[in-house]
Amino acid sequence: MKKTKTFNWTFLSLALVAMSVLLFASIFTLPTSSAGAASTYAFSNELSVTVQNRDSQTLQPFSTETATLRYNNEEEVDYSVQTFNWADVRNFVVSFNTDSLDEANSYSYSYSVSWTPAIITDGVADFTIEAAQPRELINQTVTTNEQASAKDQIVSNLTFAIDNLLAGSGQNSFTASTVFAQTQDAGSSSYDLHGGWGLYIFSFNCNDSYTSAVFQILPTDVSTLTEQPSVTVSEESSQEGMQAAYLFSLSPECQFLNRDYIVWSIEGTGRDGLTYVLTPQDITDSSLEHALTTGAIYRNGTSYFFDTEVEGTWTAVCRIYDEDPDNAGAEPVYTIRSAQVSTSQGMAPNTIIWIVVGVAAAAAIIVGIVVGVSIKKERVY
Repeated sequence: MKKTKTFNWTFLSLALVAMSVLLFASIFTLPTSSAGAASTYAFSNELSVTVQNRDSQTLQPFSTETATLRYNNEEEVDYSVQTFNWADVRNFVVSFNTDSLDEANSYSYSYSVSWTPAIITDGVADFTIEAAQPRELINQTVTTNEQASAKDQIVSNLTFAIDNLLAGSGQNSFTASTVFAQTQDAGSSSYDLHGGWGLYIFSFNCNDSYTSAVFQILPTDVSTLTEQPSVTVSEESSQEGMQAAYLFSLSPECQFLNRDYIVWSIEGTGRDGLTYVLTPQDITDSSLEHALTTGAIYRNGTSYFFDTEVEGTWTAVCRIYDEDPDNAGAEPVYTIRSAQVSTSQGMAPNTIIWIVVGVAAAAAIIVGIVVGVSIKKERVY
């Protein structure tokens, strides 16, 4: 009798289950090409971003984590975040792997960056505020010609410096102060002028969108300063027609503090003999003190430019906080006073008065002496 072979259905079932598990796992461990689907990788490997220090050396993050990303009208959970200290960072180097693009005779593409002066809060990287909307760095169309293919003409590398003081130069080099300058106004954050600490994210668009990880750049903690900050004064040209204007600057160790936690004020006596402070908010005695300005001004940051039409002698006072100065009960960690400066054009009115009085008194004395001598001579004759 012939033996009939039976099919092993149990083995087949187990194999199918195993293959399904492997397939399911592979789907959820591949990096995505945009902020569109949940993944702990959640950024495109085709768009590479490295962080460099002032010596153009690549820095490694001191912390990596995940957060919920709110960006480009979408919300992405478990998005990759890399954290660095602002004092260590000069710039980003952004690179895109153009080989990953399909062959074509023409490409329209762009690079953009979003930034917000904030840190990860309650596990959320929030780029939804108006100032954090994407800003284009490059936007162009390239077409194959006799000299080069369209793909070879795509800019594959650019640098982005986060602070004016540490900016690079050259083709395809960008600085935060230029990119974000359009958001500035008299009451805005100083980071609109300089970039600095905060959250950054980059993207490359060419048919599809490729998004980088989030880069969290942290300011220096005030408590880590090893010495008392100081204020230096440099004389500048006045736009108000005064003898001089003055730039008050904090010492270098304060350069990477949270600039919004640094507040400047001015105290002094005008040539008119009145006591002045910088703004109405600084007035503590309404019967004695007067404000030098009543308009909106930004007086935060590591330096303050002082130019006034009021003649007098002045002292700058810088207060450094470890929390928002507007918080109730906030007290400065440091209070630093500058050397006294002057915006007076000539002698003060009081001085002139005393000189006039002195001259008049001297003249009276001289007249008295002359008259006395004359009377004495008349008596002799």
